[in-house]
Amino acid sequence: MKKLLILATVVSSLMFCALNSAYPASDAKSGAAAKAALKEKFKKNVETASNGDVYLKEFPEADFSKLKDNENISGALLVFLTYVDPDIDFEALNKSIAKETGGKSGKVPIKFVMAGISKYLGRNNMQLQKVSVSGSNVIQKIDDGVPLIAWILADPIYEKVFFERTKKREETNNAEAWKKDLRKSEVKRLPKGNVYTRALITGYNKKTDEYRVMGVAKSPVWLTEKELRGLLLEAYQLRF
Repeated sequence: MKKLLILATVVSSLMFCALNSAYPASDAKSGAAAKAALKEKFKKNVETASNGDVYLKEFPEADFSKLKDNENISGALLVFLTYVDPDIDFEALNKSIAKETGGKSGKVPIKFVMAGISKYLGRNNMQLQKVSVSGSNVIQKIDDGVPLIAWILADPIYEKVFFERTKKREETNNAEAWKKDLRKSEVKRLPKGNVYTRALITGYNKKTDEYRVMGVAKSPVWLTEKELRGLLLEAYQLRF
């Protein structure tokens, strides 16, 4: 796989609210109960709006002060980890990633970074799985209360185009009316490049065929499936 430059992204403008959680104990019975409680907590974070938007309401505030690997893990990726494991063992996380990446940072193949994170999450019987972004994959995970990690093209288009369009989207609560406007404003000629940034897919709307993406603009933006797939390098879902 061609080595890709990983662009660090900071989502300091996003407001995240801390979520409490329970995690598996050493014995199977306690582990099963904690896992069930975690699933229930995730589901409670799912909101459904009258226009058909289904999205995750709250995310924890990521603590960057304890993170040594600021290049391979930053921004949306640390928010994701804090969401699924609020009691992150940063030393173990850094060691796991360093083992898979050879201790390198910057120009590191994404698959090695994600493999390190996946092995760390294995401590809590979790793992990451590479998936295609299709309706069923995204919908099921959002319905379960878990975001997807997306590696998408780093480009000003999110702030300049999609952020402004999302503000216009918020002015109407009629999905059918917005879908007509969206046909005209959908970006047909997407930018190209080889620098990718981390983002989270945190919502969907089946009526308008859109996805909510966090970590690429000052607040979440909505992209059509065609737009997202055109900008996407790869995506990962959490299995647990």
